[in-house]
Amino acid sequence: MYFLDPSVDELTSFNEFMKNNALWIALSFLAIIIIAILLIVFINIKKNKQIKNDKEIEDTLLTALGGKDNIKTKSLKGTRITITLNDFSKLNEEMLNDLNVSYIKMSEKITIVSKNDSIKLDKLLS
Repeated sequence: MYFLDPSVDELTSFNEFMKNNALWIALSFLAIIIIAILLIVFINIKKNKQIKNDKEIEDTLLTALGGKDNIKTKSLKGTRITITLNDFSKLNEEMLNDLNVSYIKMSEKITIVSKNDSIKLDKLLS
């Protein structure tokens, strides 16, 4: 090994090391760049799918609640969104069940319970 021999000049040993291993170093850098590009592409694809899913959820949720005009008031409390509806007969419970959201139906209000997405759902309903 050139690095262990004190009689060999350091610059010469470095040059020899680079000559012997340049291909492996270049391939390593190329692999790192390819992995970084793939990660960026996959993250962008996931974000685009999420945006489409948010739009679909918004449309379905608004339709299930009878439209934006049917929402009288709404309030966010932790993981719950309490919504007062103008016309409770327009509520479509089957569509709510298809969205896999938990809800509690009361006389004039409906409370939607969401573990992680309550803030996002509240923004979608705004």
